[in-house]
Amino acid sequence: MRHGVVAAWAWLEARPVRALVVSLAFATALRLPFVNAPFVDDEGGFLMVAGQWHERGTALYTNQWVDRPPLLLLVFRFAYLLGGSFVTVRLILLVVGSVLIAAAWHAGSVINGARGAVAAAVVAASVSASFAISGAVLTGEAVAGALVMVSCALVLEARARRHSRRTALLLALVAGSCASMAFLTKQNFVDAAIFAAVLLGIESYRAWRLMVSGVVGLVIPLIVTVLWAQSPDGPGLSRFWVAIFQFRKHSLRVIEHSNLAPPVARLRLLVLLFVATGIFFLCWQLVVAAVTRSEGPYALRIALIVMLFYAFFSVAAGASYWSHYLQQFVPVLAMGAALATRRTYRWLGGHAAATYTALASVTASVVGIVLVLMGHGVNAGDKVLADFLRAASAPGDSVMLAYGSPNVIEMSGLTTPYRYSWSLPIRARDPDLTEYVRVLDGKQAPTWLVEVGDFNWWGIDTPQFQHVRAARYRVVARVCGHDIFLLDGLARALPPRPPC
Repeated sequence: MRHGVVAAWAWLEARPVRALVVSLAFATALRLPFVNAPFVDDEGGFLMVAGQWHERGTALYTNQWVDRPPLLLLVFRFAYLLGGSFVTVRLILLVVGSVLIAAAWHAGSVINGARGAVAAAVVAASVSASFAISGAVLTGEAVAGALVMVSCALVLEARARRHSRRTALLLALVAGSCASMAFLTKQNFVDAAIFAAVLLGIESYRAWRLMVSGVVGLVIPLIVTVLWAQSPDGPGLSRFWVAIFQFRKHSLRVIEHSNLAPPVARLRLLVLLFVATGIFFLCWQLVVAAVTRSEGPYALRIALIVMLFYAFFSVAAGASYWSHYLQQFVPVLAMGAALATRRTYRWLGGHAAATYTALASVTASVVGIVLVLMGHGVNAGDKVLADFLRAASAPGDSVMLAYGSPNVIEMSGLTTPYRYSWSLPIRARDPDLTEYVRVLDGKQAPTWLVEVGDFNWWGIDTPQFQHVRAARYRVVARVCGHDIFLLDGLARALPPRPPC
């Protein structure tokens, strides 16, 4: 077994381009079984928001409020224009994942030639496509991570001293723009900017021109975003600032004073996945390589360590602890794997951590496939609920869910008159359900009201909400444990209750 693994790595390292192709194929194979899986909350929600985002409205993106920067919504807007199906969104994920792997491969080659390229590509493919950490889902972390990896690869290439000064400055300019776009995809993804600042800052006596060019590139997307926010079709800079930045601080206080059992349970799972997926071993490998003086340039080793610690801080500060948070480690671990190949190892030629990670990813995908075949795939119940609503609805019907699950709204094909479609914004911006009740009691009252879990799930049910439910709605069905209410005065032909 050991000799076979060593031979496989040697076969890949003999032709680095072959290793890139194998890594791309490997990541694609891990994701393909789930290409037609139902949308998870964020996927469906972002697609729903992007579908109705066309001009200024009452919220950040026309009439739907979400605390994500515009570049991520542009990605989903593109998916919407292409049809917005499960397959369309997942094909975009395959493209994003391929960009990440190719950039990791190139960064690894700059760090340590063929060995570095192979290690970086395999690690990027294995971790980013892991079913265990939502690698089969188009998340903000997936898009932002690809931009971070591209930025880091360009910075490494710019400082490699194998280009003219003009070309190096252009590479730094594009690297800065990619770093900025990662931030404009997900606010906490400033990893590339940190990496470049440390790497070039330590070498400032010979890299100051690259730093200046990178800063110029960094600023360009930010200026474009500000101009959009202030344009006639934009939300306004003040509303944009509140949604993208101030809300994050407020949401942390909301989580702190809410029921902590769910995030604590997710934190335990996150720690388990951190070890089971091999990320822990890759982190340890990076630390060992970075503290060994013979492992490469001092500036590179320090930059990777700082980038790694920022990833830990960012994941911890997220507070909700979803599994896809771990995607933030992909760029730094890919480069760390390349750095580690500078050493001489006796065990698997230094590829033990990467080998374990690849095997763990395969195992996770097999488990995911078995769950799908058994009818317990991710969000299978949400798809059943959405299909029921679609079959029961008439043209022009709308829906509100208490609380969250925007993917159900998107998959049902219905609209919603309420601008907060995720649970956290509801709890943070409408904690007394004042606006929620006003919509239910007004002229734009939704046709359907769905109880996602329990109306007092987060301790936010109110007498006013109870009154409007009793006065205007009646229970007509129960699907997958969810009570479905229909607005009084309306009649709909309900399909048979589906199995769950």
